[in-house]
Amino acid sequence: MMFILATTLTIPIMAIRQEPRHLQESVLEMFQDDFYTPEEYEKMIADYRADWKKYGVEVEVFDNVSQLMAVEKLPWKDAFDKKVSFNSSEDRPRCEEGDCQEVKLEEVVPFLKGHPFLYHGGAIKSEWFANGIDFSKTKDRITGPVFFTTHNIFHALIYAWKAMFDWGEMVIDPNKPGLQFSGFYRPVMEFEIQKMDQCRGLVPDIAFLQKGADQGTDVGKWMETQCGGHKCSFLAVNWNKDGKEGSGLLPYEIRLLPGSVESCGVKLKKIVLLFSSLTDKFFDHEDPRYNEAMRIFHELFKKRNE
Repeated sequence: MMFILATTLTIPIMAIRQEPRHLQESVLEMFQDDFYTPEEYEKMIADYRADWKKYGVEVEVFDNVSQLMAVEKLPWKDAFDKKVSFNSSEDRPRCEEGDCQEVKLEEVVPFLKGHPFLYHGGAIKSEWFANGIDFSKTKDRITGPVFFTTHNIFHALIYAWKAMFDWGEMVIDPNKPGLQFSGFYRPVMEFEIQKMDQCRGLVPDIAFLQKGADQGTDVGKWMETQCGGHKCSFLAVNWNKDGKEGSGLLPYEIRLLPGSVESCGVKLKKIVLLFSSLTDKFFDHEDPRYNEAMRIFHELFKKRNE
């Protein structure tokens, strides 16, 4: 079941244009291009919709998290919720000391059986995806060419902070120095997995990720040999360092691998735009769990260069 279209759109009011007395005129002029009126936001959204319409892709706009949560019953309560279904948060690797067992994507995230969608957040522009996913532009230093997605749309929205310079709203807080971003639209791509029964991959442990890091520039070719006689479609990574149930740090990163577009039937269904502030704790990319996952990543990469 897909999200229904939000029926209302509240355009945020630019605090800077309402109260310019807080800034010197020279500073206002310096940042003038970053200040959007409600009318400018309306036009930006209309143009964004028109760009995606060329490719048959719908854009849905939501004013806040509550509105997005209200349109469909989802198992996730926040951006760091690790649930893979309403009744399970299973997060253990399907590996033993780097030797991994191939599994179907729906076995990793059972919720996908009735809701076959994955999400990618970022500074998303239609022209970047006019010819489909370009795996060469998203090469990971540990697992090679990948396209990052997740089953938890709220987790994908964390990474959409990168769009703050495209959709950002800058304001003045008299209690804080300088300029701050108060709110902006976070874009997320929704992909449908049309061949769920054929979408097979691995749920690696840290030993497997270390093997990948040790391959250096050959990691892409090495990855092609890890699913027997065919290419893996995905890697489901949640930074479970000790391999025990409950030790995963983040919702699964479903790292789609080259060839997955065909094997999994990956199809872009729509774009979601959600308005929120940069400092919204719901999307806190400084969360300790996120920082610990990044620490493990850098630890693996460092060992590769020892």
